[in-house]
Amino acid sequence: MSKQNELAQLADAVTVDGSNVGIGTSSPAVQNNGAGIVLDLANTGSANTTADNTELVVRSSSRYAALSFITPTDKAATINFGDTDDANIGIVQYNHADNAMSFSTSATERMKIDASGRVTMPYQPAFRAGYTSGSTVTNSVNSVHPFTNTAFNRGNHYNTTNSRFTAPVAGVYTFSACFWVNANNSADFAPRLNGSSWIQSAPGSDAIIFAQLADSHIQNLAGTFTIELAANDYIDIRSRNYASNYYGGHSWWQGHLVG
Repeated sequence: MSKQNELAQLADAVTVDGSNVGIGTSSPAVQNNGAGIVLDLANTGSANTTADNTELVVRSSSRYAALSFITPTDKAATINFGDTDDANIGIVQYNHADNAMSFSTSATERMKIDASGRVTMPYQPAFRAGYTSGSTVTNSVNSVHPFTNTAFNRGNHYNTTNSRFTAPVAGVYTFSACFWVNANNSADFAPRLNGSSWIQSAPGSDAIIFAQLADSHIQNLAGTFTIELAANDYIDIRSRNYASNYYGGHSWWQGHLVG
């Protein structure tokens, strides 16, 4: 009796159907390209499975256990995660062509590590906002500074209508801002979290990160702050104590998700 026929006799344990191998199922799935081996794992209730999950376990009592994917040097080694309708919802792939590893969700590449170890995340929330012209901007006390133009706006989480950045996910974010204040003007600028002060050194006081008293020279005020936000929190920049007068062409603010 051939080895294939021997395996085929192990009812409810291992089924060999051509080049398809089924574990715990009598009808192993057929691979699309007709090459290789397909393991169709059923919920057997063994020590390595649960009632709701099926696992492929690589176990070794020696130094290490490894699961390897070997492909020709001009091809890619790919692990797909999906459901019965789409086998490419999540993808981890090593591409031999450029020696890079990529990670995808919803079949779209979200992160890539190139051959030199550089990590790119093209969907990481980030923006830089400024003005469409170089005109002078005058902003009243406690008013939001109207940065109405973006150089880039990954994910469109910055709103050019109300000049707010809204956090799409909870995490730590970093923001920077710069104001080119005209001569003989007093100015101060404060970040607001959901319309309110986010740091209070005394009751009712705001965190003022940029400040200048009237001076006969043009002043460039700049600052950076890092803050932990919940999903849907928003940040804007406002005048605090003075009706600020500054040159829009050299003023901007920006931010991004750290993680």
